[in-house]
Amino acid sequence: MRKNSFIFNFKSLPLAYIFCLFLFIVAENGVHHYRMHILPISDRIIVYKGRMLNKIKPVNFDALLIGDSRLLGVDAKIIGDLIQQEKKKTFRCYNLSIPDSGIPAYYLILKKYLEDHKGQPPKWIFLSTSSSGLMRNHEDRARQDIYHRFALLFPYSEGIKVVPIRDWLKYSIVKLESNSTMISFRKRIRDIFMNRELLDQKIVPICKAAYNRHGGIMQGSQNEPIPDWVFEDTDYFRNTDFEVDAHTEKWLRQFFELTARHGIQVGMFNMPMAQVIVENRNKKGFYQAFQAKVDDWQHKYPHVHFIGPPDIVYENKFFLDQHHLGGYGFQQFQQDFVRVLLDEIPDL
Repeated sequence: MRKNSFIFNFKSLPLAYIFCLFLFIVAENGVHHYRMHILPISDRIIVYKGRMLNKIKPVNFDALLIGDSRLLGVDAKIIGDLIQQEKKKTFRCYNLSIPDSGIPAYYLILKKYLEDHKGQPPKWIFLSTSSSGLMRNHEDRARQDIYHRFALLFPYSEGIKVVPIRDWLKYSIVKLESNSTMISFRKRIRDIFMNRELLDQKIVPICKAAYNRHGGIMQGSQNEPIPDWVFEDTDYFRNTDFEVDAHTEKWLRQFFELTARHGIQVGMFNMPMAQVIVENRNKKGFYQAFQAKVDDWQHKYPHVHFIGPPDIVYENKFFLDQHHLGGYGFQQFQQDFVRVLLDEIPDL
């Protein structure tokens, strides 16, 4: 990097940081309204979710589904309708799942939601733990990074309110990086101003589908069942020793404490896995170790419940890839989840 650039004329690093932060906030405000047109489709959905949950008159829900991309295809409206049919009362659900995210991000997303819905917290949070995502040395360390996706959800001035003070610098750097990427798309920005209506036609159907499904994103399906060897070529198959990552558990405990303060019940659950993965894990006592940890959490936090068995098996035909359900898989899961939920928590 050139040392004679303008930024290096500052004699004090704090002053340089403050100046960069000022430029960043100005840049973010300049492109924030048009982020939906600049970002990739998966990121547009994240931004859209943030906007829907934080509009002038926020929509309040009885339950939130929180997880990563493995839960993203769940149609929360169907979940709510199925519960409503059985319980004979209105039950509104919203799928707040965010791709490539983990427990730290879930905590901050929930904290931000509660800030924007003061006095009207959800009654329940259905939390997909993804037992692999709790583990030490997980294949994707970015999932344990606090701001990997959280930075996309809200503008800097809103997100900084829920970020711990010790992480303000880190959060600022992540935000600066995300906005620098957007600003680099100069041609796309020019196209936005010249062809706004055409771009809206491409984006609105995607967001409308997510709106109709209460945050769930439609998933495709495989024409043929995925063969076992595909599942065996994953860390889900290879990692058979369950040991919770201490950094992740710290954030999970904060999540439990936050929900306890607001009187929110938490229903944890695992998403289905292919039989070959579950069988290999059971040989090494993976799920026994996981269940022991869950029992410890439930003992310390009475408002936390674990829904269903931890080792749920689905046939290969229900998967889109090694660990994501396809469209038919999500249809099956929605029915199974509500049935088990009402069996285990009848006074929902």
